[in-house]
Amino acid sequence: CIGTKSRLSVPSNKEHHYRNLRDRYTNCTYVDGNLELTWLPNENLDLSFLDNIREVTGYILISHVDVKKVVFPKLQIIRGRTLFSLSVEEEKYALFVTYSKMYTLEIPDLRDVLNGQVGFHNNYNLCHMRTIQWSEIVSNGTDAYYNYDFTAPERECPKCHESCTHGCWGEGPKNCQKFSKLTCSPQCAGGRCYGPKPRECCHLFCAGGCTGPTQKDCIACKNFFDEGVCKEECPPMRKYNPTTYVLETNPEGKYAYGATCVKECPGHLLRDNGACVRSCPQDKMDKGGECVPCNGPCPKTCPGVTVLHAGNIDSFRNCTVIDGNIRILDQTFSGFQDVYANYTMGPRYIPLDPERLEV
Repeated sequence: CIGTKSRLSVPSNKEHHYRNLRDRYTNCTYVDGNLELTWLPNENLDLSFLDNIREVTGYILISHVDVKKVVFPKLQIIRGRTLFSLSVEEEKYALFVTYSKMYTLEIPDLRDVLNGQVGFHNNYNLCHMRTIQWSEIVSNGTDAYYNYDFTAPERECPKCHESCTHGCWGEGPKNCQKFSKLTCSPQCAGGRCYGPKPRECCHLFCAGGCTGPTQKDCIACKNFFDEGVCKEECPPMRKYNPTTYVLETNPEGKYAYGATCVKECPGHLLRDNGACVRSCPQDKMDKGGECVPCNGPCPKTCPGVTVLHAGNIDSFRNCTVIDGNIRILDQTFSGFQDVYANYTMGPRYIPLDPERLEV
């Protein structure tokens, strides 16, 4: 399913917002983009639509959520290909939880955050996050960021179950943190393992740990998942025949879709050089769902303007069709002061150099 990028925007109708979240993520296992769980003020809301999510390619943002228990029972990996930040100067987060009244955030299967930091900001009820060994989960080995500005003390938290030796996500033995890095032999070179012995290292293509030494034993894949096997790249759509010296169609070829190899791209994406893309590059055009080279300038439609001037000339770069009118007047080349309909002053445009008409 496709994620969102609304950040901290306040929805106009919170009930409608909840229904949209529920419909978007019900039966979803793979979130292509960001998972933003925000503005859920009713503590009795049912969040079971999160139950099947295993992977998020962007960030997870949880903000202003009053549901007492938020559970991602199957989430294993956050890739952090896009990251969240409150400001330009601040750290960029793959998991950020802020201003929420929930008591527990249970992610017992979370094994890897491939890029970005983890942060918690002003969550006075949230327990157990400080017990988690985040260096086991975050790929760059850093700990989580905690900030608490309220004058009221944080909630006194129940202890982890006695079987949880290093940390937990919540109460009970099922919430003990799982480990696949801290117990590894030095021969694993900072990677993950399925046991403490030198030959019990995970394959380099694994993410989040493994159950054995091969590419088929990974819990999740660092690069691409191809029918149960982790690979560095997807099988190419064309391969070289050393007998005929010709590039031929590869019957085993697959397209790269996020971190998965697929025989066909999803309907909302285009095919380009063995990958599923949202749009074609500038030198190609969409033809039947595939990006093909343009024969000459690629078709590009641009809206017309009331007056052409130095401030809008660049918007016509590489245009082949103008939808509307374009007026080139004396003031285009002499410059002018724009005046709005309410007689307030708009921007002043410098004279346009005639050579810039060659866009």
